[in-house]
Amino acid sequence: RRGGDGVSAAPTTTDVFARVACGIDGSEASIQSVQQVAQLAPEGAEVTLFGVANESAAVSIGWPAFPISHAAKVSRETIEAGIEQARTALPAHVTVQSGIVTGPPAPLSVVETKVRNATAVAIGSHGHRRLSGIVIGSVATALLHSAPCSVLLTRPSSREDFPRSIV
Repeated sequence: RRGGDGVSAAPTTTDVFARVACGIDGSEASIQSVQQVAQLAPEGAEVTLFGVANESAAVSIGWPAFPISHAAKVSRETIEAGIEQARTALPAHVTVQSGIVTGPPAPLSVVETKVRNATAVAIGSHGHRRLSGIVIGSVATALLHSAPCSVLLTRPSSREDFPRSIV
């Protein structure tokens, strides 16, 4: 961003939430993520609710393949219902878009943030530990390492203590 004198101006806090991509998988964690974005998004913000339908993935290591974790299988119907629920959490002063793609959630979530030209991506935490995220390839871990923008990894919070801490 450039100021009136042509010198780069420091972005304001709300600039980070000007174009937010919110990962929706139909879970309560993803809906809570959108609720937190609703509190942070400035007037005129663009919020994209996106889902990645993962209909047949399993994570395996070794030879022969030994399954260590089955990635969550999330159907289009579950994501569509989650997107509709998430829409109701957003204020009228934001523009809302949505979309669903099919494939592996972690890499496609990173792609969606790039395609949407997001200034931030928000995703709810499902409580997995960082090591398991690295080993089995969680969406949160992929976004933390590869997103081209700020990442808001949300955890359940009551409105009175939001935000409690920021890292």
